[in-house]
Amino acid sequence: ERIDKLLLTAFKESAAAITKNDLIYTISKVLALFPDNAVRVWSNEQVSELLKGLPINISYIEDKYVITKSLSSDLPAGSQIIKVNQQSIDSYIEAIGMRISASSDEFKRLKAISILKYDYSKSSEILEVLLPNGNKKAIELKRTAELDSLNIMNYPAAEQYADGAFYIDFRRYNEEDLAQFFKANHSQIRGLVLDMRGYNSISEFFFKFFKLGNLKHIVWQMPYFAEYNAPYSAFHLLPQYVKGNGKLNECKLVVICDESTIGLNESNLYLLQKNQMATCIGRSSSGCPSEVTAYPLPCGLTMSLSYISASDDAGNMLIGNAYVPEIIVNYDISTALQSKDALIEKAKEILLQKITEQK
Repeated sequence: ERIDKLLLTAFKESAAAITKNDLIYTISKVLALFPDNAVRVWSNEQVSELLKGLPINISYIEDKYVITKSLSSDLPAGSQIIKVNQQSIDSYIEAIGMRISASSDEFKRLKAISILKYDYSKSSEILEVLLPNGNKKAIELKRTAELDSLNIMNYPAAEQYADGAFYIDFRRYNEEDLAQFFKANHSQIRGLVLDMRGYNSISEFFFKFFKLGNLKHIVWQMPYFAEYNAPYSAFHLLPQYVKGNGKLNECKLVVICDESTIGLNESNLYLLQKNQMATCIGRSSSGCPSEVTAYPLPCGLTMSLSYISASDDAGNMLIGNAYVPEIIVNYDISTALQSKDALIEKAKEILLQKITEQK
């Protein structure tokens, strides 16, 4: 009942929005009230061009809020944020967290950092930082739209980094790209590092390119809606059959997860575990749902609400439970400042060991 009222208020406010930024700001206030990933706002246009964020990437590493990438010459990477607008960074993030729903403290912090970076109500923030040289400095940092350089990842979407050893980032693939990758490389793949951080529906298609005896399919239980905003009347069971060119049980797998791993990526971690097919490294996932149906909004945006669930053939639920990797690997500042990813580096190392042991 409370959520219904909040949604109704959000729809009324969004209907009165004059600009896309007005709409984005209205919806962003609502998103923080829902469980992780239960509400997502999609754009049919290039809304990302309108998003203005601080020209820095911020990570929580070794109990510090560290700038790992910067487009500001006054604020080098490696600087540690001490205060935001005269308030300590810890209390600032904690205050944001008071109004955020999250299934783990780590994911709540991640969301709070995102809110700090993209606070649509303010054009700038005054940050007090500890510079790498040990000096302290206060700087007013404006939110700009120059974010492409920050978002470029240091690793390619897929790469062969050793004989028979490949790395794949599911966040940067669609089904067609994945199909082409396996068609071109399946005969020489002996091991895969699968990056399952974040949310990406493409991970379910990964299983379609392999054959495996005891892994027949994933069952998706999806509610049926007669129209967008009608209550669901029935459920459809949608099996995702496993078929393809390779034999998954003959391929060494190392998968990566952390607190940003949610939805389908998280469910597939359990699927791999239950079939004893992969070694997982990284940090605990967040135990989050995925989404299904959509509600149209003004300005070409769509809101989707989460009702989806998934189970394996035995009826074991695969979404909504946090996944704890077998090998815990934490992020570290020195590796981040070298534009490297500690989790990927470790995963590659483990996969090469597994391939060598197989010879």
